[in-house]
Amino acid sequence: MLKQTYTSIVDYGNGVPLPMRTLAVAGERQDDVEGTRRLGQVLRGGCDESRAFVVNGAVHAWNLQWPELFAEGIEARIGRRELPEEFKELR
Repeated sequence: MLKQTYTSIVDYGNGVPLPMRTLAVAGERQDDVEGTRRLGQVLRGGCDESRAFVVNGAVHAWNLQWPELFAEGIEARIGRRELPEEFKELR
């Protein structure tokens, strides 16, 4: 499922990366961290403000695992502020 999702994002517009600021976040315990890293690199090709992060110890549904952290991350991203320290950028 993840491969199909990431592939559909990367293939958006016949291989043209998304032209908008995008955030991809992997839960370290269940998600494809390396795939998320590569997705972030591709997304930056469409918008240099796009980023990919991992949250260590998180499962795929980490929004349910740590809802406050999830909400802080969304608020920070929308407000163009630095993400909480639990978000580790994947380069």
